Amino acid sequence: MLTKDQDLDDDDLPTTIMPAGLPQVAPKRRSLAKDLSGLFRLSTEAVHKTTEVVEAQHSRLDWFGNLLFSDKGQDKARNPIAAMVYNSIYKINGMVGTSMEFVVSNVLEPLLGEEAPSQRKEAAIAILNGVVGDYLEAQHNPLAIEMQWRTLEDSATSTTATTCSSSSSTKKHYLLLIHGSCNSPHDWWQEGHNHGIAISHELDTEVEPLFLQFNTGLHISENGKRLSQAIQQLVDNNNSPASSEIHISIIAHSMGGLVTRSACYYASQDEDNDNTSTWIQHLDHLITLGTPHHGAILERGGKLVDAVLGAHRFTEPLSWLGKIRSDGVMDLGYGNVRDEDWSGHDDHTDHRQPTPLPSHVRTLAIAAVKGDANNRAIGMIQHLRTDGLVTEDSALGRGHAANPELNLVFQEHAIFYNLGHIGLLSSLEVYKTMLCFLSS
Repeated sequence: MLTKDQDLDDDDLPTTIMPAGLPQVAPKRRSLAKDLSGLFRLSTEAVHKTTEVVEAQHSRLDWFGNLLFSDKGQDKARNPIAAMVYNSIYKINGMVGTSMEFVVSNVLEPLLGEEAPSQRKEAAIAILNGVVGDYLEAQHNPLAIEMQWRTLEDSATSTTATTCSSSSSTKKHYLLLIHGSCNSPHDWWQEGHNHGIAISHELDTEVEPLFLQFNTGLHISENGKRLSQAIQQLVDNNNSPASSEIHISIIAHSMGGLVTRSACYYASQDEDNDNTSTWIQHLDHLITLGTPHHGAILERGGKLVDAVLGAHRFTEPLSWLGKIRSDGVMDLGYGNVRDEDWSGHDDHTDHRQPTPLPSHVRTLAIAAVKGDANNRAIGMIQHLRTDGLVTEDSALGRGHAANPELNLVFQEHAIFYNLGHIGLLSSLEVYKTMLCFLSS
């Protein structure tokens, strides 16, 4: 078992050399016109919302206008001249948005066609979904990401498609890689290294790495349900005599670990109720990398800012801008993984229900600390040691003194020092640790 006090000896760990010319995770082809349409729609809505915030702030601070003119509705400017200016902005913005939609749909769409987006474009769309992905989906914006498995050979496969390659082997081993908030499958490539591809080449068994792409702006519990369905489809599509023995291992980074835990919970619920989620029986290994099992300090800071701004009527409109961040981001504050953790509750208090790890699965939690192992902090400082985003205790699912039932019991854990949150994806020491864990 790896513990935080155990140093890793390179001589005792297997090494690998990444084969030259490995294919990247191929992007799905996208309609340029639809992407433009989605961008124009989002820009129009952003201008409208920003104008609403400015008008509301104006109406609350314009005490002279409020004395002279009658009330025109909550957060509406009472001064006729100011009201005319704001109404003009709303109308012009709406007309521009409608015109651009018409041009894109009727003129550009037949001309532009589809293309495989660059990694930079996919990264931008992933970040956008992380920030406002719930809004994009609710508005049926074309920029909203749909959950899908990404392979090395195919451009993309939907969560309902058969992704396994044809093989006479009776054993199938899926290595599923679940990315973090605002990330995409490309983020598993760091400094020329990819944990999933390297491990799949090193292990003796036939291992197929599949990279999940999903909208990180949705509630973690919603993505957990969808992930459970997506993994179940993999199992169902391989339920044949030629591939009857299926094994699943999951490596999840950051938010991806919460989404995976959520998927495990909902699959277990289905199994208990004699429903169709049987994939949990095939899950052998679960590794979380820098996952905020007890929440992320940065998001809790955002909740505090929201509360402070919203406490006074003169600053409340400014809090609207902070609340634009997605449901997925807000779930990171306390590490919500179930609907009950957030539904019907305010965002400023931890309402999580105990959600233990699957008992039959081998589990490994990996944490990173931006500090030296010899620098032994004490007291509260020790509990707040982080990789820049997630504390050591949160990444290991421990240390929740207020409600110990929320703590998680990982069979193994490892802590890496002088390493940041994204560095977990490129570290060869982290890779070797995971390889040893998956090989045993």
